[in-house]
Amino acid sequence: MTIGSNGSLNDMRKFLTITGSVVFSTVFGLAGARIGIMTGFMLGMVGTGLGMYAGRKLAIRLES
Repeated sequence: MTIGSNGSLNDMRKFLTITGSVVFSTVFGLAGARIGIMTGFMLGMVGTGLGMYAGRKLAIRLES
């Protein structure tokens, strides 16, 4: 945990990054699981990356 004036901003960035990765990986994984288990796994991994990206971008946007 970062201590200082930017501590709460870093906490918000971490929270939104983790939340985005969980939500996106769940949605993508469930969509891919309708096709097959490996497709669900692979799309879940893609969703994790996209969710981390989206969560980070959202946190940066909310900071300004």
